[in-house]
Amino acid sequence: MSIKLKPAVCIAWLPFGRVHLKPVIYATVIPVFRQPVQVSGDTSRRLNTSIAMRADTLRDIRIVKKITVTGDTERRVGHCGTVLVDTKRTLVKQSRILADTKIEIPHTLTYAEFKERGIRSFSVTLGELTLSDNIQLETVQPLSIGDSVQGRVLDYAFRFLVEETSQRGIVQSVKGTYSKDTLLYTSVHIYVERAKVSRYAAEIAAALGLRLHRLTDDFTPSQNFEGSGMTYHDFISALFGWTAKLPQRQINVFIRGDTLHIIQRGMEESVVDITHWPHAQPTIERKLVRSVWHSANNNLESGAHNEEDTAPIPFTGTISFKEISRTYYNGFLVRETNENGYSTYSYDGEYLAEKRTHNVDGSTSRTDYAYASTGRDVYLFKEWERTTEAVNDGKKHTEYDWEDWNREKGTERITYHAPLGYGWYATTVYVDGALEGSSLSQGKPGGKASQFTIEQSNLSLGAQYRGNGELPYSSLIDTEFPVVGTEYLRALTREIEWLNRRTQETVTVEIRARIRCGVSDIDHVVDFTERIRFEGHEYFLQSNTVELTPRLLRQTIKMVRWYG
Repeated sequence: MSIKLKPAVCIAWLPFGRVHLKPVIYATVIPVFRQPVQVSGDTSRRLNTSIAMRADTLRDIRIVKKITVTGDTERRVGHCGTVLVDTKRTLVKQSRILADTKIEIPHTLTYAEFKERGIRSFSVTLGELTLSDNIQLETVQPLSIGDSVQGRVLDYAFRFLVEETSQRGIVQSVKGTYSKDTLLYTSVHIYVERAKVSRYAAEIAAALGLRLHRLTDDFTPSQNFEGSGMTYHDFISALFGWTAKLPQRQINVFIRGDTLHIIQRGMEESVVDITHWPHAQPTIERKLVRSVWHSANNNLESGAHNEEDTAPIPFTGTISFKEISRTYYNGFLVRETNENGYSTYSYDGEYLAEKRTHNVDGSTSRTDYAYASTGRDVYLFKEWERTTEAVNDGKKHTEYDWEDWNREKGTERITYHAPLGYGWYATTVYVDGALEGSSLSQGKPGGKASQFTIEQSNLSLGAQYRGNGELPYSSLIDTEFPVVGTEYLRALTREIEWLNRRTQETVTVEIRARIRCGVSDIDHVVDFTERIRFEGHEYFLQSNTVELTPRLLRQTIKMVRWYG
């Protein structure tokens, strides 16, 4: 132990008296241990485990004890023994349902159950250029409108909703439609002006909740579907319906199970040979196909083109008479001159954005145009005109006298247009901030002319129609295709030429399957996903009608090819 002395001074203060300073010494005693302190200890643990059980069942016994001690370490001591036992487990399936979703439990039909379910007959027709199959059945167990029916005939899986019923006695005739009927006839909202068909197809399949199987050219449609409000059914028809003009490359769209198939003829991935299938005598029809008419005169529209090609080329050039001239670019007036000065015009797309006028006396006028767009239309919203007065300096001003635009003396005129409804528009005019007046009208301000008026205007200015002038014939096929791309249109033109004077052969054959003990010796339904080989030739499917009864399975196949 050591003692430290610490001197200190204490000052005492007495009011109205003398101050005496007295030294005071304080002694502070602090004990200090010079030797280190050591503490030792030990922990004793004892585990006692004893389990006794009598039962007629073996169990997996797992003992885990948790021991906690005061310290920085936590230990878990476990003992595990494993034995083989018979286990029974109950699984609980959880389903997540959206608020606007209805779950339907369909009637399930298989060929083996047709007799037990009271199905007297079942028929389905797979047709070209049809999105939905024609499904009909006869049953003695009535179904209700809207019932969902699913099943399988051979390898053809179907699912449909009951659309129509007809009852006669105990026999009910049922006509079905696709289970996606509600979505197919729901309006689609498109927010892209132009895209490739692969993107459109992917979006359609996703919207219908289907997988996509597409084997087609990835062309670009020329139509602008944005804001069209068409249904999915109409949208699919607009994308692929035009291909029927060229039957050798026709595109068929159909639903099988949970897959949306989009197949172009000639791109099928498989070929099915039906030559040795049991069939009746086929019916064969042949005819000569003419797709072009040869002529000594070139027809400007004989080749494949789209609707943009049929419109006149907008006029570009200058029309002048003495001191008056007007210059056009792509059908739009861009500059105008006369004896009093000149004017220039600039555009935002197809709408006038600015007009600038410079007169020979030095006066100027500049007008800006602003437009408001609604969901379906565009109308003129504001006109802002700023003018300057004439200089009167006795000289003739030209476009190089740019100082005239910066003169402060002048007026400002603002005109507002507003749609009131039912075709009426209100116009309000302010001059230098003061109300000048207002009026009503029924003509839409700044309205865009119709396509016919635009084309006639271009023709009157001297525009010409497009044309390649290379084909010395006229096409007997409508050559307006709703696609863009020069190379793709040329490919379609070559397809028109290829089809000319070919022999079209159509074969109709009836396949009759043998059924023994409820099992058919043919296990495949011919579909549009494949080409057909018959008697050494390859054909494309046009239709297949499958008829099924408890005693009969028949496929009536109609197929076509072109040769020569």
